[in-house]
Amino acid sequence: MQVFRLRWARLRSRGVGSSWACIGACALLVACGGSAANGGGAKSPGDGDTRHVGDATDHGAGDAIDAGSQTDGAGDTGGSNGTDATAGPDGAGDTGGGTDAAAAPKAPKNPKFKPSGDPVEMSKFLVAPAEKAMKKKKYPLAIAYYQGLVAARGKASDEAMKLVEALVQENQYQRALDVLDDFITETDDPKALHRAKTARENLAKFENPFSREFKPVYPAKEAGKAFNLGRKAFKAKKYADALLYYQIGVALDPELVGFLREIGATYDRLGAVQEKVDYLGKYLWLQPFGKNSDFARKLLAKHAKLTSRLNVVSPLPCDYVWLNGQLVPHKLPLKNLLVGPGYYAAICWNQRYELQYVEEIDHLAAGKKGTIKFNWAVIVNALEKPYGRVQVEDALNPGVMRSVPLSLSKGFGIPVPADGRALKVRLTSLNGAKGQTRYIKIAPGSTQVVKW
Repeated sequence: MQVFRLRWARLRSRGVGSSWACIGACALLVACGGSAANGGGAKSPGDGDTRHVGDATDHGAGDAIDAGSQTDGAGDTGGSNGTDATAGPDGAGDTGGGTDAAAAPKAPKNPKFKPSGDPVEMSKFLVAPAEKAMKKKKYPLAIAYYQGLVAARGKASDEAMKLVEALVQENQYQRALDVLDDFITETDDPKALHRAKTARENLAKFENPFSREFKPVYPAKEAGKAFNLGRKAFKAKKYADALLYYQIGVALDPELVGFLREIGATYDRLGAVQEKVDYLGKYLWLQPFGKNSDFARKLLAKHAKLTSRLNVVSPLPCDYVWLNGQLVPHKLPLKNLLVGPGYYAAICWNQRYELQYVEEIDHLAAGKKGTIKFNWAVIVNALEKPYGRVQVEDALNPGVMRSVPLSLSKGFGIPVPADGRALKVRLTSLNGAKGQTRYIKIAPGSTQVVKW
């Protein structure tokens, strides 16, 4: 990878990188108005800005922050690595979960969601910074701005084609194709439809051999402004206006997971039950715990058929447990936790027995209850006369053997089969002169002492 990056830097210094970027834009009939063979002005991919993200009021540093609750004014400054830094129903912040917030549910088409003002005017504050980012070739930042503009102005807007151009400059071809597909589906302009179809056909054939990792850049200032405008509109009971601003915000910065909660709470006031459940469920999936999460649960409590319930249990104590990347704030068992439908993963960590154990539910369906159970036990190496080593089959990966560390005289934590099947155990003396293979049934929560 280092050699490749060095080679790419050298190629760019000779103008090759700029040529490929130009070809990509021309393939879309956006940058140079013709086919890829026509050439045009060179456009080299920009490096983008360094991420500087804060909450909706005080733009401090921090990634993946929660943008605040619906009820009490703006929140506090966010921290890094998934910190939920803004006010809940009582103004308190809480620790956030993972950062995979981009896949927010799609906003439905419904006349009662129409804002009181013109979406073009309501999103005008994004136009100048978007154009500036494109002019300076800061394409990751431009992508964020144009995502916000498309959220406000529609999938068939001129800004959608600008978004396509920025995505192409960053080699995000599949995302560009998706935007073009939406444009083609939504537009009622025959000329625009023809241009979009031509661009899609050209792009589908295009490959850039100098692809690189995409690093998103999110505009904290404008995301914060969208949040404040949404909160102001909500307090004025202009819920459709608030909805538009919050949708702009989550498009500007998909990692500000608090926008999902705000959108869900706004749909609650608009009487859109399924949309409310979709957004609040997504929020709880990313951030299962905290006062803001409790606020979301209150709004979902009466929708038993559309939500799910989750238990997390362990027959032996876990020092720490994480659920979907967020630390569980209390000891197990975790019972009847209201969550949104979806995938759930939990980690049990026990320091004494050196256990790090992951269990998951592939899909927890709406209206159902699921249980994540850490089936584990303790193996104690008591081999003497002669001393020896113990290897135990990994219950989660049949056939894979795990060594019990000699240093752990009090035992070693291992997952065990939930179905009670026997595990292969291999014993070997330290000098290799003596060995045995056994098959042992180990019950969850038990301690198995292994002797010659």
